[in-house]
Amino acid sequence: MITNDTVMLHEKMLLEVVKASDVETLDQLVHDDLLFHVPCGDVITKKMDLDSHRAGNMVVEDITATNYVVTIIGDVSVVSLVLEAKGSIKMETKGKIFNQRMDGSSVTCGYGKSMAIGCG
Repeated sequence: MITNDTVMLHEKMLLEVVKASDVETLDQLVHDDLLFHVPCGDVITKKMDLDSHRAGNMVVEDITATNYVVTIIGDVSVVSLVLEAKGSIKMETKGKIFNQRMDGSSVTCGYGKSMAIGCG
């Protein structure tokens, strides 16, 4: 059974591994069907996200989440939050610096993986 404590543990771990660009742990935490908006507005997949961390194209200098609202429905949770991040991201032909507040949300399934569904 999924609990608020489990969800928050995964959410906090996700922020830590994103900041550290810990690709191995990100691969375990993030659902294979990941789709989300990066700060420059592009929509990316799990593969694109992991590749950008591996290549050093995603650099998160600081990341903080606040205003968590967790809703649990059966074995799925929906998390709304306010995310503040500072860093840089380079996607194929784009190189943009970000230092902005982003509203986001994520879904955590009962089998322990997270799938970010919106940010930016």
